[in-house]
Amino acid sequence: MRMCPLRNTGHVGANGARATSTLRRSPRTTTFARMRDLLDRLLDIFTLLFTRVDDVFGPLNAWLEARGTTLPELLGFTTGVLNVWLTVRERLWAWPIGIVNALFYLVVFARAGLYSDTGLQLVYLALSVYGWWHWARGGPHASTLTITRVPRAEAVRVLSGALMAWLMLWQLTQRLPGARLALFDAALVAGSLAAQWLMTRKYVECWWLWLIVNTGYVAVFLARGLRLTAVLYAIYWGLAALGALRWHRTWRSAPASA
Repeated sequence: MRMCPLRNTGHVGANGARATSTLRRSPRTTTFARMRDLLDRLLDIFTLLFTRVDDVFGPLNAWLEARGTTLPELLGFTTGVLNVWLTVRERLWAWPIGIVNALFYLVVFARAGLYSDTGLQLVYLALSVYGWWHWARGGPHASTLTITRVPRAEAVRVLSGALMAWLMLWQLTQRLPGARLALFDAALVAGSLAAQWLMTRKYVECWWLWLIVNTGYVAVFLARGLRLTAVLYAIYWGLAALGALRWHRTWRSAPASA
């Protein structure tokens, strides 16, 4: 469903001249309008894509919608589980599948009015490209990256950046029409960005942060009626627990095998 930007048309006075409205559009309002237009255009592109898919899989999509989900959400669910499972097992294929997953959820979250999460998918695209390269070539002498613990200085930088991102996203998204749970949603997005960055660097702590973030997301998606996505994030929680155990064990065994 496309949202139309709000327009300030004013009114025509008795002398035929248009009266100037006392409510003027500030630069911040203009920025919000441009962001909303960009999200609308991206949503239109992917809606067109999925409309073509619906032409082929129409009966399946109708069956899914009757049960409270959609084809993009189902495809996002499938690619999401595969993405995290491959990440736990340190497979490079996790990253290209993560790119596809972000495209599916770009549509799902935009339709649900979760604009912080919609923008997050664009960041995931960029981080997935970086993670793909860094895992393959980020080790010593351009070798495969190994699992390590996050240095204290980098942990402070990441947490500080996440806090600033939370406040900025909250201020940015709370004014957008149709936005829901803006403060909580922005906090989860900031935590997700921090966890995803730690994951691209193969730090064990990324899984601990994902456990916290995924717990919050299950609650948010249940509140927004995205039941399948809530189930997906509950599965993510279990995979994050498995990833934390597996990566910690690999890190501890690395010095002995060196």
